[in-house]
Amino acid sequence: MFIVYRMVTHRFGLQLLGVWSSASALSALASLGDCGLSDVMVRQVAEAIGQGEWHKARALHSALSRLALLGLAVAAGIAAPLIYGILQPAVPTPLGAAFPQIVAGAVCVSVLTNMTTAQFGVLEAFGMYGRRIVLALGAALIMIAVSWFCVHTNRPDAVAVIFISGGVWSSLGGYVIGRGLLARRSRLKYRVSFVELVRIFRIAVPIRMAGLLNLGLDPITRAALARYAGVEAAALYEIAYRVIFQLRAAIVSGLQTIVPYLSSTQRSSGTESRSTVLTAAGIAISAGTPIFALAVLGMPALSIMVTARSSPAVGWYAAILAVAWMINVASAPGYFANIVEGRVHRNWVSQGILCGVNAGLANSWPAQGKAATEQWSKWLGIDVTWYDGGLSIDKQRKAVDDMATKNWDFVAIQALGIDTLLDPVSQMIQKGIPVVQMDTIIAKNDEVRKQTVFATRRQAEETAKNLEHLRDNLAHAQDILATDWDTIVQICEFINLQ
Repeated sequence: MFIVYRMVTHRFGLQLLGVWSSASALSALASLGDCGLSDVMVRQVAEAIGQGEWHKARALHSALSRLALLGLAVAAGIAAPLIYGILQPAVPTPLGAAFPQIVAGAVCVSVLTNMTTAQFGVLEAFGMYGRRIVLALGAALIMIAVSWFCVHTNRPDAVAVIFISGGVWSSLGGYVIGRGLLARRSRLKYRVSFVELVRIFRIAVPIRMAGLLNLGLDPITRAALARYAGVEAAALYEIAYRVIFQLRAAIVSGLQTIVPYLSSTQRSSGTESRSTVLTAAGIAISAGTPIFALAVLGMPALSIMVTARSSPAVGWYAAILAVAWMINVASAPGYFANIVEGRVHRNWVSQGILCGVNAGLANSWPAQGKAATEQWSKWLGIDVTWYDGGLSIDKQRKAVDDMATKNWDFVAIQALGIDTLLDPVSQMIQKGIPVVQMDTIIAKNDEVRKQTVFATRRQAEETAKNLEHLRDNLAHAQDILATDWDTIVQICEFINLQ
């Protein structure tokens, strides 16, 4: 994965990784479309195999695969335009033309990822862990090969082809192997009844809903980072998240082996089941703690390898995510046991930690920006007055009303809502105070925009994106790109007019 990241960022820049990872995270919400069937498949197939009903296991595999694919496809079609609308304001101008294809590729990868999870679950029921590893390695090699080809196309949307190729290999390979194993054991026909499907859905839906909070927080974090800290911040978060989450996935995949075992021994004593779960939890803690610790310590070196520069923020992201996912790993055996028993309980402890983690990440960048601004103002001898809107439209309006009663050299505002600051901003502009828009929301109002140098809303939004692009390059210590010079000249001309 990180070889692919290195190739992509080296060719197209870190911003493409930020846009892709944000779109992929939001696309993960499309997994709600399968109603949990991809997760429950391992339970149902393992249970049928444990009872020696091979024909039933084969029918369940076929029926649940088709239903899951249908639900995911419908959800992906609904999610794509929503994802485009959410992220489009944060997309840098150079990537604007490729963004629709990036979103389409992200939702396709989301569908393939869920189908891969379902098919790998069937392989687990057979104990075919070696074949899982072979498929995963094959997918990685295919993605690297496709990456080498795509980076020579000079098309940023080729990043979607890279990840789709790996997803197609894993999902189709897993399905073919699982189907072949089941067909070899029994060729008797079996029809899954409607009543049985309803029973399965009653188990599957709570499983999917139990992970809804987890599923929703990561996209919120990435969207907040992309919008308020730039897509490069989202890219750095993706690097840290990918390391910690992949380690978590590897550990949890090993722990998931208790599902086939418990499914095939449901009639055994409850004491034996509890002992199995406690033993698995102990292994998870013993293995997870040092693994996550080493990952956090090695994150600065990985950041240099992938991005060709050191980024301290990656280490902080990794440390916070490691704590949250370690709690999730420790509780995984109990979660799997509840799936086997048909009683799904939410892991509220880990979900709550993740909620706090994501909220902290979403709000840490404005705080860092405030501290940086105050430090620079001290060095330059500039007096800065800071108004905190408190993420409240009403509180921000009162603060801006107060600004309008005073005289300033300039004012910088990040509006929380459209038209909410119209009157006080107009008053300041009429007084000759330059008002810097830190977002495109103010530009969407025709009355305010007419008092600026922008003739159209599109011109204002494109200029804001170009400024954001320049800010990201400067803030993250990148070289000024050729496309940035037009923006720099435009800023100089504007200052000269003032």
